[in-house]
Amino acid sequence: MKNFYRNFLKLCSMLVLQNVVTLSVNLADNIMLGAFSETALSGVTTVNQV
Repeated sequence: MKNFYRNFLKLCSMLVLQNVVTLSVNLADNIMLGAFSETALSGVTTVNQV
C-alpha cells in the first residue's frame, strides 16, 4: 500500500509541474501581447485555451 501512494504522489507531482509550466507560459504570452494590441491578446487567449 505504501508503494502505491509513493507512485501516486510521483505521478501527481509531474502533472502539477506540467500545469505550472503551461500556466506560466500562457501568462507570459498574455503579458507580452497585452501591451501590443487587443486583437493579438484575444488571439493568444483563444489559442491558449486549446
